Amino acid sequence: MTGTRRTWWWLAAGMAVFGTGVPMAKIVSAYFPVYVGSGIRLVFAVLALLPFAAIELPRVETLTRRNWLGLSLAALVGMVGFSVFTLYALLRLSAIEGVIVMGTTPIVSSIAMALVARRRPRQAALLAAALAGLAVLVVAIRGDAVGVALMIGAAISATIYTLIADRAQPIIDRISLACIAAFVGAVLLLPLGVFQLIDRGLASPDLPQWSALVWWGPGVLAIGSVLWHRGVDRSRGHIPPLCLTIPPFSGMLVALALLGESLRWHDGVALALVYLGLIVLIRNDRSLPHRST
Repeated sequence: MTGTRRTWWWLAAGMAVFGTGVPMAKIVSAYFPVYVGSGIRLVFAVLALLPFAAIELPRVETLTRRNWLGLSLAALVGMVGFSVFTLYALLRLSAIEGVIVMGTTPIVSSIAMALVARRRPRQAALLAAALAGLAVLVVAIRGDAVGVALMIGAAISATIYTLIADRAQPIIDRISLACIAAFVGAVLLLPLGVFQLIDRGLASPDLPQWSALVWWGPGVLAIGSVLWHRGVDRSRGHIPPLCLTIPPFSGMLVALALLGESLRWHDGVALALVYLGLIVLIRNDRSLPHRST
């Protein structure tokens, strides 16, 4: 296997793992209180990321107060916000609906990156955003609008984390950033999780439910990140655009096969709109986002 093809496999595998996150979170939302499940996810993720980040972690001594503020924001938004928004959303949405809304994240990120760079988004990105908006509207009309709004919050949280990770990369690598942000996020969630655990307890999760939580943490956040960023590093910034179409596909497969959900006609319409938006984006926009969570 050539080096380029191997790099593409790293990227594709990372994206496929990321796509399984929403169906796993759907299982978690049914058996774990939101703050408890989110906190345990981040603790497991830290343990899984630590061996990969250990070499770079000594560099944290050189971080300035401004750097730590950025890391704290990454933890609050990208780890705590993303996890909490996702679990609350999936209490109201099916996994398939969540996958569809989350599938718009690359489009949201492309628009956000242009705005942060103080340049006008390309027409392709705007058209893709319009198609993504129609997809989200279909899900909201046929499903739960509040749940859709919460899932949009999760997508925005992921976008903000990506922007922070891109700016922090010269200072600290993405894997170390994810490890530190997950640790800080777990600490932030600790008091809320303890309070919620005392107030509600656990709904007697069995091995399959714990397995889903473990996969959502070390699997998606740790293994997915390691695979993806290893591919990004080897690609020298040149990311095959088709990789961005993988997460909705893998998430949909898991939702259908593992959760036994059905693809309704309006879900199919919304999913088609998301894929059409992604195709428009990747065919015309070279400033594609680097997935970081």
